[in-house]
Order: sequence, then C-alpha cells, then structure tokens
Amino acid sequence: MRRSLVVQVTALFLIVAWSMKGSAQATPTAGPLMFKGATEPSVAGLTGVIDVTNQTRHEVTIGYAGMCAVTLLVFRDSTLSKTPVWDQGRWWNTRAGGCKWFPDQRAIAGGSHLRIGTSSVQPSVILGDSLPSGTYYAAVRLMVGRVEPASPVPYRMTVDSSLVISAGALQLTR
Repeated sequence: MRRSLVVQVTALFLIVAWSMKGSAQATPTAGPLMFKGATEPSVAGLTGVIDVTNQTRHEVTIGYAGMCAVTLLVFRDSTLSKTPVWDQGRWWNTRAGGCKWFPDQRAIAGGSHLRIGTSSVQPSVILGDSLPSGTYYAAVRLMVGRVEPASPVPYRMTVDSSLVISAGALQLTR
C-alpha cells in the first residue's frame, strides 16, 4: 500500500521563515522536509540551488512556483537580516520582463530529495553599476504554496509563504 502525505505549507513555512531570522546558518526544516541552500558555478555565471530532502519513509508532495520558485538574494552582511543588495526576483521584474509563473507540484519519495535551482546569473549583473567587487553573502528564496490543478494551464497557485535559506559567501568581481 502506497501512502502519500501532502504537506500543508502555510503554517510550516511561516514557522521556518520566522526561525531563520535569527540564524542564517541553520538548516531549516518544515515537518518532514529539510532544506539546504548553495550557490554553484554554471556556464553562464552562478546558480542558486535548494535541496529539499524528505526525512520520512513516506512520499511527501510540495507545491512551489515552478521556474520562478527559487530566486537568488545577495546581501552585504552574513546575518542576512538586512534588505538584500540584489534580488533576482526584483531584477526579473524590472529588467528581464518578469518571470512567468508555471506552478509545479512534486512528490518526493521517502528518503529522497528534490533539487530546485535558479536561473544562472553573471556576477557583473549582480554588481551592476553601483556595487563594488568583494565578499557578499547569498541566500536562496523558495516560494511555496498550493497548486490548483483544476484551473486552466498555467495552473493557479496560492503562494503561502517564502523561505529564505543561507547559501554561503560569494566573492564577486567585475
């Protein structure tokens, strides 16, 4: 018999997001899910990623905002407590014509993980014309919610919360 557990993300992620305010280095969990953030080099610059691990033996379903689900945030201070100096979501909306939301819902088997990534970005885009080269601190933001598959494609999604996860230090140069 196959059991499936649907995670109700509203309360779980709001609790996680609140607990992350004081500790940027903690590995956040929400119910049966554990989240780890990182940045990785890519052909086009760097990419932010989130690994979502199901810590149970049962399948868990997570709803997220498709290709717009994960955005890279860049901060000057390691606590991630101030406003980011660069926000990929804001950049998409002002410079890249916005991101098209195609909500997704994925089942994660017990003990398995799901990797969700941002689109690649050049360090020069992050620095723009006003930020100096130097050490910055990255975080990845995951928009989570409920996918409404009964609606026409692209499916509607109710975004319940966002989770900001530390992704380490970055050395950015022009």
